[in-house]
Amino acid sequence: MTIMLTPMQTEEFRSYLTYTTKHYAEEKVKAGTWLPEDAQLLSKQAFTDLLPRGLETPHHHL
Repeated sequence: MTIMLTPMQTEEFRSYLTYTTKHYAEEKVKAGTWLPEDAQLLSKQAFTDLLPRGLETPHHHL
């Protein structure tokens, strides 16, 4: 079996970021780590810290 990995395109990355930011925030609230009113902002900040240059962040393959 062969598996082919292809780089994520800009629109795919936008969709990924929208989905993961929302769901990460929900999981942190569910775990009791973040307050609901802070969760979206904290989630966006976490992804900005992790991927400061988005798809162009060095050493990250999306």
